[in-house]
Amino acid sequence: MMGEMNFSYNLGISSDIFTLATFLPIWADQVRLLHDIGKTGWWLLLALIPLIGTIILFFWMIRKGTDGSNAYGANQLA
Repeated sequence: MMGEMNFSYNLGISSDIFTLATFLPIWADQVRLLHDIGKTGWWLLLALIPLIGTIILFFWMIRKGTDGSNAYGANQLA
């Protein structure tokens, strides 16, 4: 029809390969950022709470890490 626009894209297998190739490194980096502020990687499950969990994780991940060492080893920022 005249007023309908369909913007669905089917990227297929290349999109699936990209997702699988980048999931683990992104996840590991997020755990490292949480360790830098002294929190365990299990806090990533907070992202399962819609909107609020994502906002909390976002602000935690942009914070400066702890000075010196914490329970997860020496902070590279110190």
